[in-house]
Amino acid sequence: MKINSIYGGMHTAANNVPDGENVKLLLRHSIRHEKSETDSPDGLLLTNEGIEMSKYFGQGLTYKIGCMCSSNYKRCIQTLNGIAEGKGLKSNDIKISEEYLSSVYCYDKEISNKELRERNGIKNTVFPLCNHEIISGFNTIDETTKKILDFIFQNGNQPNTLDIFCTHDINIAILCAAIFGVGNREEFKKDWPMMLEGVFMWGTRDNFNCAYRNKLIRVQDF
Repeated sequence: MKINSIYGGMHTAANNVPDGENVKLLLRHSIRHEKSETDSPDGLLLTNEGIEMSKYFGQGLTYKIGCMCSSNYKRCIQTLNGIAEGKGLKSNDIKISEEYLSSVYCYDKEISNKELRERNGIKNTVFPLCNHEIISGFNTIDETTKKILDFIFQNGNQPNTLDIFCTHDINIAILCAAIFGVGNREEFKKDWPMMLEGVFMWGTRDNFNCAYRNKLIRVQDF
């Protein structure tokens, strides 16, 4: 699969995708505005650069776009609209899912947000979570990953199409940790998904290939 991306790792992952498959891309939204101390992260929108980058990504897609599903956060919807525009699609139906693409990582958002603040940020919270520490408000990494996988393999599924699921870094980081394993804290931070970076998957729910940066693995019966 050929794509436009500023990340070498995305090209490496896409090159592993064979022709003719139905492919899933779990993608982080494009570049957003920086968060200030008073901003709610829910309301942050894409920058002009982020919008143009999403269009550039769409322009480079050699696969036909199948279904497009998004977190309910507007920056994710903006990202998919930009990709569709770049691909030359005049109209585009986006399926919105808060349950599976927004707050899928938690069972109580108020408690999980409190943990994020007290643990000094998202990476410091998700690292122990991915090492199977039980954290109040959060689902386990396996619970979160299974919910995401169930959702993406229930949508789209037409041959020779790319189904795109736009979400947030925390969900992609958790899924990658569950599938590829977790190294030390510094390796975990280096593996953290960048904006408009994601994971490619193809196959069936119970037997699929997963490519992220220079990692490729077959996953069975997760």
